[in-house]
Amino acid sequence: MSWSKVKKEENFGEDNRKYNRERPQYKLGLQLFDLLQLSPQKKIVDIGAGMGEFADILSEKGFKVVCIDGADNCYRELIKKGYETYKIDLETQKLPFSDNSFDLVISLEVIEHIWNTKNYLSEIRRILIPNGYAIFTTPNYNHWMFRLQHLVGNFEKFTYGSRHKKFYTVKSIRKELERFFKVQKIVGRIVLPKLQFNSKYFMNFLCLHVGLLCKNDK
Repeated sequence: MSWSKVKKEENFGEDNRKYNRERPQYKLGLQLFDLLQLSPQKKIVDIGAGMGEFADILSEKGFKVVCIDGADNCYRELIKKGYETYKIDLETQKLPFSDNSFDLVISLEVIEHIWNTKNYLSEIRRILIPNGYAIFTTPNYNHWMFRLQHLVGNFEKFTYGSRHKKFYTVKSIRKELERFFKVQKIVGRIVLPKLQFNSKYFMNFLCLHVGLLCKNDK
C-alpha cells in the first residue's frame, strides 16, 4: 500500500478540513449543552473534535475539554492548541479512559461516519458516569433535499461524497441511540441560504440536522 493511500485513510477524508465554527452541528450542540447548565468543574470529552471548533466554544465558557480524533491533521491541530488529545480509530479501538471518567461526552456529526457503532456507543457509555450525558448530532436523511436527490438519481454521488457510511433519519437515530442510552431531548435545525433557525415542527421533513441529548441510565 502506498504512503498516499495510508495517509488518506488515516485522515478519514479530513485532509482539506478548514476551521469553521458556523457549522449547524455546533449550533445544535450548544443548544443542548446549555440545557444542562453544567458547572465548569465537570469533565467533558469531545469525540471527533475536528479542528477544535466546539472545544474552543466550550473553553471560552470556562470548561476544560479533552479531545479525541482519528485524523492526523486534526490531532496535530488539537495538540498545537494545547488540548489533552488522543488519536483513536473509533471503529476498532477502545477509548483510553477508565470507566465512569466523564460527566459529558460530545460527539457531533460522527456517528454517520462509523460502521461499528456498537464499539463506538458502548465505549461512550462505558466512560460516562452513571446518569451522565451524551450529545450527538447527525444529518437527517428524510430531509427534503435528500429526497430530491433520490428523485433525480444523484443520491449516491451526493451522499458518498460526504464519506457517510450510515444514513440516519430522526426516527432511526433515536432507535440507534436508545440501545445504549435514554434519549432526553431531540432538536432539529433547518438550514437554508443565509437563514438558520430552530424548528419543533415537521422535523422529519424540514430539519437537515438533528441533535439528541442522551442520559446514561442503563
